[in-house]
Amino acid sequence: MESYSAKNDSLHRQRKLLLPVSGGVSSVVLLQVLDSHIQKQLASRGRAAYDLHVLVVDTSRIGQSSVTGETFGCCKEAFPSHHVSLLSLDAVFQMDNDVHAALSKFGFQKQGHEEPEAELQRLLKLAMTPTTRSDLFEILLLRLIVAFAKSQDCEGILWGHSDSRLAAITLSNVAKGRGAALPNQIGDGLSPWGIYFNYPLRDLFKSELELYSGLLSTQLSKIVVPEPPTPATSSIRETSIDDLLTNYINSQGAKYPSIMA
Repeated sequence: MESYSAKNDSLHRQRKLLLPVSGGVSSVVLLQVLDSHIQKQLASRGRAAYDLHVLVVDTSRIGQSSVTGETFGCCKEAFPSHHVSLLSLDAVFQMDNDVHAALSKFGFQKQGHEEPEAELQRLLKLAMTPTTRSDLFEILLLRLIVAFAKSQDCEGILWGHSDSRLAAITLSNVAKGRGAALPNQIGDGLSPWGIYFNYPLRDLFKSELELYSGLLSTQLSKIVVPEPPTPATSSIRETSIDDLLTNYINSQGAKYPSIMA
């Protein structure tokens, strides 16, 4: 966060940064740490170097996770000094002006006055494999977050990806033959979307963040969404490459944290 410190900015300009909270322990811990950072700046200098906007995306209606409006309510209650917004994933069709043009290249066309939620369900049903469905979900989620950040005039997006998450992204993209795209997906700096991406937790393993979160107040535990159980061996065919490698990284990290880190 050094590039966003007060000494690197003018007294007349406060940067806006967006933090998407997925309900995972990593993004919740990052929110708590940044809130503490801002409160200390206000107490010592009377101003903060940046203004933090929090975004919660409700994905419960498509069965992708259990992130709901309850997560949004808990965020607002725990961090009342920050602007917290709630969006559903289908809002991407309204906020991203280029998403339909991008999807049309793959043969997907908007049908009349179709509602955004119905359009999203129709798109995801076209996915023939769990990996394809996961890819579609991640692409739409990224486009929605970027579109919202731009609509709020945010300079950058702070991703709560731990070392474990970045490792899983790296392995899954290599497995899919997309290694060339990795610098744009896991690197700090200006992204192809024209907005800065930063990963402040890139040096912290998930198990370390879980230890830290265990020391925090019980109020934060309401924000963290319980993780789904690891799929049984018999259901591996129904598991995406992303989930498979994430489960591998997390399970091995729990057994051998220092080696995996």
